[in-house]
Amino acid sequence: MIVNPVNKDDSRSAARLRSQLFKNSISTKFGKGYLTSVFEMYRLSDDFIIFIVKDNDVCVGYIVGQFSKRAITGLGSISTTIKYTFWNGVFAVFLRPWLIPEVFLKFKILNKIKIIIKSFFINKQSSKNKNLNDNKKLLVLIDFGVHPEFRKKLIGFRLFSQVESFAMQNNISSLEASIIKENPVKKMYEYLKWDIIEKSDCFVMQKNLTKNANK
Repeated sequence: MIVNPVNKDDSRSAARLRSQLFKNSISTKFGKGYLTSVFEMYRLSDDFIIFIVKDNDVCVGYIVGQFSKRAITGLGSISTTIKYTFWNGVFAVFLRPWLIPEVFLKFKILNKIKIIIKSFFINKQSSKNKNLNDNKKLLVLIDFGVHPEFRKKLIGFRLFSQVESFAMQNNISSLEASIIKENPVKKMYEYLKWDIIEKSDCFVMQKNLTKNANK
């Protein structure tokens, strides 16, 4: 069953799945506490939407979207979320100083720290008055994962369908996502009628829901 996470146990379960799927990512190396704080932020913030699939009360799939007026391309989910969990990230690195060189390399730090810090303060200032109807016409998918044992059970398609239904019910006109070129999930996006709108370090893909609704 596809549901919204309802408590911290759901966030922990989703974080555990992500750490299994992306063992070499920076966010996984930051530790379970950091990942749980990220999923708690997804659950509690009005800037995000998250759906999970549970089997025997364990998360076996999830999808995360961020409300935006434009996709932030080329940064990845860790850069997108760290502005919301900034101090959690700082604390995680403080406990793991050996990660500092990798963090600098990952973010090309001088330039991206400016983006992250600027976005952090802008979001702190503006989040007080944000709501779903605040001219948010774009939903950017920033994270998605399905447990390997459940990948032939159409969970991914069901999660995407749930996000699309949610978006259309809330007058969101399009979905976007940035996908690493080598990521095999690109084939699923193409099967679901997403279009490539930009090519750089990654593919920026979009699905125009207004166009689909008018067919």
